[in-house]
Amino acid sequence: MPCLAGGGNRGCKVALKVAIALGLAAALAAIPSVSQPAQASGPLDLRVTECASRKSVTLRDALGQLGACVSGGYVLFGLEETLRDGKQPVVDLDVKPGATVGTALKQIIRRLPPYEIEVVSGHLVNLLPKGAKKDPENPMNLRIPSCNFEDVGLDTVLGAPRDVIPALDRALTPKPEPGKRVIRLYVQGFNPSATPVTLHLKNVTVRDILNAAALASEKSFSHSAPLGWVYTFDPAKPLTSGYRYTWATLNSLPYGWKDRMRKAEVPSTH
Repeated sequence: MPCLAGGGNRGCKVALKVAIALGLAAALAAIPSVSQPAQASGPLDLRVTECASRKSVTLRDALGQLGACVSGGYVLFGLEETLRDGKQPVVDLDVKPGATVGTALKQIIRRLPPYEIEVVSGHLVNLLPKGAKKDPENPMNLRIPSCNFEDVGLDTVLGAPRDVIPALDRALTPKPEPGKRVIRLYVQGFNPSATPVTLHLKNVTVRDILNAAALASEKSFSHSAPLGWVYTFDPAKPLTSGYRYTWATLNSLPYGWKDRMRKAEVPSTH
């Protein structure tokens, strides 16, 4: 590298150092960066440990078993399903260890009619048939002007929302024929151990209420299990039967969740 006239040896040495530095920087920039293991930033990124493979299991059971295999956290599911010939959707459960929850979900529902996967929160994921949120006949889309629950049992909100959402019950109760009346029989028992839920919501859908109740149950995680929910539509059932639209709770917590929670609550001594 030629030096400028009159620069002397010192100028040449400085120029050489600059050239070496620039060359080294260019070489480092050309080296491909080594990717670091991605940290779980949401429920779909959580990893799955070994999960027993099963053939022809109902979708709701598959989700429950998938959740039981999650490591490093937990996932709750809100599931909307439509029966065919009175039967629940059936899938194969064959999830490889190390797969993410998102990958596992896509693998589970790949043979079903198109489903949408929506992340509601850091722990709650909704699965619903594609277009379900735009269906005006879907009672989950019914808009509720005001919803106020004070210590209502989680099992009731998620498993029997008609009992605590009057507008939903009115919408699903068939109008009686002239000269007749509809009689509703309430068979749900009182569960003193049910997680109490308090909600104050405005202008929300039934789906929003169930999601909010599931999320609210997380506050009692150290004492009782948070739950997800299942909404089932059976088009073969007449509306008058009372079983065309049904709801249920869905447990998808990993094994030993109570011990994990207690460990997480212990303050670190380091």
